[in-house]
Amino acid sequence: MYEEAVYLEGILKTLGWSKAKFYYKKKELISSGVVFYRNQGRPPRRRLCAFPSKIKNWVSLKSTKGEMI
Repeated sequence: MYEEAVYLEGILKTLGWSKAKFYYKKKELISSGVVFYRNQGRPPRRRLCAFPSKIKNWVSLKSTKGEMI
């Protein structure tokens, strides 16, 4: 099954977060492998991307540990 990567707007929509909260948690998301950078366009620009399934898995792992998201 093929899944499209979503960009920052899609990530925020999936998580239900504001940009400020996302940038507060960005290092944690990148280190856990949920969010990654991808070069796209002409000229190539770095864009934050994520797969919705990975975001949902990360949220469920955090909630099973009892951590606030």
